Amino acid sequence: MQRLLNRNLTPPDGFRYSHETGYVSRAMDHWSWYEDIKRHRLANALPPISIEQAEDQLCAGLPPNNCEWDADEKGHHSFVETRLRIRDIAQGAAAYVKLMLSGFKTVDQAEADRRARICSGCYLRVAPIGCASCQKVGAFIVGEVGKKKTHYDQNLFQKACAACRCPLQPLVHFPLDLLSQNEGEGLQEKLPAFCWRKVGGSNYL
Repeated sequence: MQRLLNRNLTPPDGFRYSHETGYVSRAMDHWSWYEDIKRHRLANALPPISIEQAEDQLCAGLPPNNCEWDADEKGHHSFVETRLRIRDIAQGAAAYVKLMLSGFKTVDQAEADRRARICSGCYLRVAPIGCASCQKVGAFIVGEVGKKKTHYDQNLFQKACAACRCPLQPLVHFPLDLLSQNEGEGLQEKLPAFCWRKVGGSNYL
């Protein structure tokens, strides 16, 4: 489990924790951050989490010099940059835009909803930097995929995956075989163990 080296230092982009509900607890100091985490989980009947669990998720999205690890985890830290700009998403989504226009069978509604729920609580679900960039994310949703909906679209709207750098709203509708064919090198190492795209992970089908 990863832990912050210094709780008195504010990490890049502040303290943050993504809940299963899609809500992100944010603060500029450690105490306010953990208090917000506890309040949100209590108000939404979610099981409580420890400070160590909150820091473990936070550290997964921070440069390695911000945290320390258990002895058996040293050397296995895969840092994923979560500060994305629209050009990052454009590069990551290029292959998928072509697929959207080519026509293919999307996954069924239950599977799309399952994936969207998982993405809603993922710490790699991010918004591009700058309001102007955020407004352009929707431009990547084209073709038949653009008509598809999930029960969690409010959590995926104008958000992207920091690992594959793709808009999340269309991503959850792609069949796994097509995604694997267009997977960038090293992506699997960046995905959390609970990701529905993580081969052999707890939510991989």
